[in-house]
Amino acid sequence: MIQTKSISLITFKNTEAVEVNFTLDKKTYKPLSKNGKISGRQRLLLTFEKGKIRKTIIEYIPADTFMGDIKELNSGNFKSKQFDGEVSFKNPKDNYTMVWVLSKGVANKKLKRTSSITK
Repeated sequence: MIQTKSISLITFKNTEAVEVNFTLDKKTYKPLSKNGKISGRQRLLLTFEKGKIRKTIIEYIPADTFMGDIKELNSGNFKSKQFDGEVSFKNPKDNYTMVWVLSKGVANKKLKRTSSITK
């Protein structure tokens, strides 16, 4: 069960979407950079398509060299903020995660991760 942690949310112009903080089992998860020194961010993106709400868990995992403010990143601006690191997208019902590896906001690689294999 997913519960919202607070009233904090982001809405996007001309898009039927909302990004919110959330917890899983009353726990907040913060992904870390590979060296474990920089905290990332996890959010729940709710999009409205054909009368249905689609849920996507988004993680912003900074590169060890990321110098920006992770709190400013969201699904509407990570490219313009020139984010360095990984952005992952997961539907809570799926057994895989889509991952974009970004350098200065440009996706250099797109991966599909499962619990056992990364393609």
